[in-house]
Amino acid sequence: MSDIFGNWNRLDAQIDAACTSAGRPRDDVSVLAVTKRQTMDSVRDAARIGLTNIGENYVQEAQFKQKELDGGHTDSITWHLIGHLQRNKVQTAVRIFSLIQTVDSMQIILAIERHAQAQGKIQDILIQVKLGEEESKTGVAKDEVNAFAELAATCSNVKLKGLMAVAPLNQDARPYFAQAREMFDVLPTENRSILCMGMSNDFITAIQEGATLVRIGTALFGAR
Repeated sequence: MSDIFGNWNRLDAQIDAACTSAGRPRDDVSVLAVTKRQTMDSVRDAARIGLTNIGENYVQEAQFKQKELDGGHTDSITWHLIGHLQRNKVQTAVRIFSLIQTVDSMQIILAIERHAQAQGKIQDILIQVKLGEEESKTGVAKDEVNAFAELAATCSNVKLKGLMAVAPLNQDARPYFAQAREMFDVLPTENRSILCMGMSNDFITAIQEGATLVRIGTALFGAR
């Protein structure tokens, strides 16, 4: 707990400074604690210090952690799926995640709609946009974002909340984050609640370029 608490104090100060430098109120920016392959104690510690937005890359790992937290902090946690979603995992993902951040195909939107209807749930989603040319990263091209938003608008059980973006590795993140902000700004007003971009190594730049949610793992918990 002490390491996470100290790390969080430093991160919070850095976020505050980044917001100040960008002329933004501090409450414009929230933190998503990335708990991929972290221990249950780390998840509990994050919840104890008020970091109740928790991001998991894998559906099965999130299922396990949610079961382990039953009777603990699970009611206060908002679970985000931040890893690639396969179609055969959609039913479970809709059941256990409040926000699915990695929607990258129209087929996935329709599958989420179908399972959300069956479960009587409105499922919040983000469109994952592709900013670079890395083959290892999926995402929606800039000129396809509006079509995805239009499809989501036709769904009764899907709510598009915004965009998620990851800058290419080993490159200056700023122009990529600026590009994501441009995509975000042209979405319909009702779809502009969350712009999730920035991680432990580039969250300050992301905040300066307009991120409303930053994903922090290593800088909070230490190396896995």
